[in-house]
Amino acid sequence: MFDIYEFNKVHIINAGNGSIVGYFTGHLWGYCSVSFSPDSKSIAIGFMDSSIGIFDFNTKKELHRLKGHTRPVCSVSFSPNGNYIASVSFDTIFIWNLETGSKICLIDDQTNYVKYICFSTNEDCLATWSSFEVIIRIWNPYTGNEIGMLEGHTNDITSVSFSPDDKYLASGSYDQTIRIWKMSSRSELYRFEGHNDIVRSVSFSPNGNCLVSGSDDKSIRIWNLEKR
Repeated sequence: MFDIYEFNKVHIINAGNGSIVGYFTGHLWGYCSVSFSPDSKSIAIGFMDSSIGIFDFNTKKELHRLKGHTRPVCSVSFSPNGNYIASVSFDTIFIWNLETGSKICLIDDQTNYVKYICFSTNEDCLATWSSFEVIIRIWNPYTGNEIGMLEGHTNDITSVSFSPDDKYLASGSYDQTIRIWKMSSRSELYRFEGHNDIVRSVSFSPNGNCLVSGSDDKSIRIWNLEKR
């Protein structure tokens, strides 16, 4: 796992014991975001200078430098197959082909201050959300067309997760609820209430039968979806 603790240093942390086992450093303009590739062989780093660096995890050698944004890159995310990466810089989202280092799509969201992105498992959809809007927007990552919106939360959204079969999407929020959305109809299917503080993270189990949520109330809850 990673931690951006210092302005110009990314710490590599052993998730088992919390110790720092290495770091990436040397970029004078600082780091905004990091993401592991699905095979854990490389990482993407979004920089304050508006570029994205792709690095070999073991050698720390830079493999690609992706340029096109004009403002700091606040979020980066690999596609599940590792062939593409999505990057966010305020109201602009780029989809990159990592084999060629070229942009394949521009999503220009002028209505939103986008900060977070998440690919669907089959890579047909890209979910985006922000700290200033209670809507999750769904995009086609290859055409840049908006294909849906998920509306229902009453406060800032913190986390989203696609189910393994992409039929559902879960979201957590400052409103202390978890919503399960049916992707085919873009409608709210379930609402889970139980946390008494901000829901910071949600994630489906690999088989899709359970959902785990973490909250500022210092609890982690596991929700059984099979009985719903």
